[in-house]
Amino acid sequence: MQFLFDPGNAAAVGAWGLILGILGIVLTLVGFIISIRQIRQAKSVAQSAADAVSAVQIRVSRYDAAVDLAEAKSSLQNARHYANLDAWPQFVTCYEITSEALGRVALQAMFTEGKVAEDIKKSRSRISKICNLIEKFLEGAGPVPKKSDINKAIRGEMTIVQEAEQKNWKGAIA
Repeated sequence: MQFLFDPGNAAAVGAWGLILGILGIVLTLVGFIISIRQIRQAKSVAQSAADAVSAVQIRVSRYDAAVDLAEAKSSLQNARHYANLDAWPQFVTCYEITSEALGRVALQAMFTEGKVAEDIKKSRSRISKICNLIEKFLEGAGPVPKKSDINKAIRGEMTIVQEAEQKNWKGAIA
């Protein structure tokens, strides 16, 4: 310890101090570089995780849309059956189920814009109008629904459901 305080060793102590100071600066810079690299890697990992979550959300969304479209198709087939039997209350129930299923499909990201989205909105509007007409008939305040008009409407809604299924399927393959 006396070596450090001996005036005869001042040059050597100063040189060692300079060397240690420079070494400290170099090690600090190396530490900063390592820290910056670690931050970039963490950012990259976080971005990869976000991308993976997004991909899973899209797959789940497509699965949900497929289930809702299958429900819409099934309820349309049931509605056609009840229309042919003149079972109008059951027809209205099935047609409303179709509208609800199409409403859930419309909320999916891939169906929020474009031709299919517009068709779904129009379809839901038509379904509502037809259900209102039939409910008026059931209350005795309207004419008997024409089966040809009802079947034509069902074919139109079925076409929209099939187009939405194709869009959902194409997106799942891509």
